[in-house]
Amino acid sequence: YTEQIYYTVKWNLNTFPRKYLVIDEAQDMSKLDLLLLQRCVQKNGTVIIVGDPNQSIMKFKGAMPGSFDRMLEAFNAKRYKLSATFRCARRIVRLANQVSPNLQAFFDREGSIQLKDPAELVSIIEDTDQTDIAIIARKSATLITACLELISADIPCTILGTDIGEELNRILDTISKIEGFKFKDLLDFLKQHRDKKVLRMTTELADERDIQDVTTTLDALKVLIQRNSTAYSLDDLKSRISKLFSEQATGGGIKLMTAHKS
Repeated sequence: YTEQIYYTVKWNLNTFPRKYLVIDEAQDMSKLDLLLLQRCVQKNGTVIIVGDPNQSIMKFKGAMPGSFDRMLEAFNAKRYKLSATFRCARRIVRLANQVSPNLQAFFDREGSIQLKDPAELVSIIEDTDQTDIAIIARKSATLITACLELISADIPCTILGTDIGEELNRILDTISKIEGFKFKDLLDFLKQHRDKKVLRMTTELADERDIQDVTTTLDALKVLIQRNSTAYSLDDLKSRISKLFSEQATGGGIKLMTAHKS
């Protein structure tokens, strides 16, 4: 929806400025976002800016370097630091201190961390209480692989974030538009799409991590296609993929989520 922001700023459209404006995830704002937000608050209004510079992850969409500090400067805001986390136990915070040295755990709980390969999950989880388990990963492709491992072992699970399923289904829609596409040859067309995308990104000198994220997602989609080999059409496959994802953390079963979603 970037074009909506762009034309609102370019044409100086009415943004209906408010007396109070709260800006969340300020570390991920682009210059265009800032120009729009400056038009959304009244002249003597109050702006509350919330963010964490250590969680800046939106460079790919144009987030400004030092976005959080630039937002504070633009609105002449006073800085208040919250160095304690109410979410994580001490052992988790100690690991996070490698990135954010000043972070502290508010609660006196030690907690535990387990770094595991998705293939090990079933043996770990089978003999535990599954009603209070969350599996967190950095990449959605890792979650998909883990989810499929659990489903194969008849362990109920859901991936939080319908946006992940929607992204995978959009990729399928793109592949279906390739000339000569046939559903029965979907894996071949997926490989064709993957090779073409990687070649284009490499030619454009894209960041290696961005290329890896794309290939990991497409590899996860390949696994989903293989695990749903009985799907009789593209729509049937997309429906099955959508059922793996949810926006609500309600109901039974293990919840899988990205670190950002958690």
